[in-house]
Amino acid sequence: MADFPYYELDGRRYPRLHHILDILDKPQLDAWRKCIGEEASEEISRSTQAIGNKLDFLIVTALTGHAVTLTRAAKPELVSAWTGWQRWRTLQPDPFEITSIQRPYVSALYGYGATPDFVQPLMVTDWKATNRIRQENWIQVHAEVPLIFHVAVWPAVKVRIVRLDKTFAEFEEVIQPFNQNIWETFMALKRVYLDWFGSALRIPQEVMA
Repeated sequence: MADFPYYELDGRRYPRLHHILDILDKPQLDAWRKCIGEEASEEISRSTQAIGNKLDFLIVTALTGHAVTLTRAAKPELVSAWTGWQRWRTLQPDPFEITSIQRPYVSALYGYGATPDFVQPLMVTDWKATNRIRQENWIQVHAEVPLIFHVAVWPAVKVRIVRLDKTFAEFEEVIQPFNQNIWETFMALKRVYLDWFGSALRIPQEVMA
């Protein structure tokens, strides 16, 4: 499925949160690509994205009450991350309070959209199959909050990142209160993104404002 850089709502286009975050400078990633070469880095990136997509599918399947079975052909990285998630899940309340799983949220008021991994009452959770939690991960999950919750409850909302290790089948869970300053940083990034790409993507002027 094509990953368009925008959502459409009522005939208008709104940029996707993770495409906005792509404009962030990532010097370590750039150095890695230069070291191993563009072709090799693209292949690894595609493989990493495929593992993330399959992991999302497994988690959604499990949270919607269906059985999950991994084939022998499953990559070790996927098996490890999935095992880490299962270990995390056993420590959570049962049953879960679930508001939404992988549901798109688009705000005409704030002018962007996102698809959070997992939303509960006053909690937004993102799963990350990676070796460490990065600053842009926190910007992402904080920026998802205003799409979901009314401003009146922001002080009570928490955000959570669950990092799923692709080597050691472990997890790392970090929870923070929603930080409006981080969201405002994201909104500044959004304005830069729209200055650069808004016209090319045919984003309406009222969304770009």
